[in-house]
Amino acid sequence: MTVQLVTSLGHEAQDYTRRWLPSGEIAVATLPDGTRIRYVKVGRGPDLVLIHTVRTQLYLFQRVIPLLSPHFTVYALDLPGFGWSDLRPEAPKDEPTLRAALRSFIATRGI
Repeated sequence: MTVQLVTSLGHEAQDYTRRWLPSGEIAVATLPDGTRIRYVKVGRGPDLVLIHTVRTQLYLFQRVIPLLSPHFTVYALDLPGFGWSDLRPEAPKDEPTLRAALRSFIATRGI
């Protein structure tokens, strides 16, 4: 898996996120199947992965991440096809597919 700055998806994503997340990592992880997953990582402590529901994105957590980050290393990601992650029209958006992408993200990030 590769990790790159979110600028590969455009400055809009980073600029908007920095309005509510002044510090921390804003990045894109490329999964083994080539899907790019946008995520934020902030804080320190035990790892905590926040997963949004269908038809939302990681911004759902913008008010809770600052409360959790003093106690946890918080990861929040845009699942494939949502937010600033890759949208592949041919890829299913069902629960097993999204769960597999989440497992892949967790494994490749070493969480």
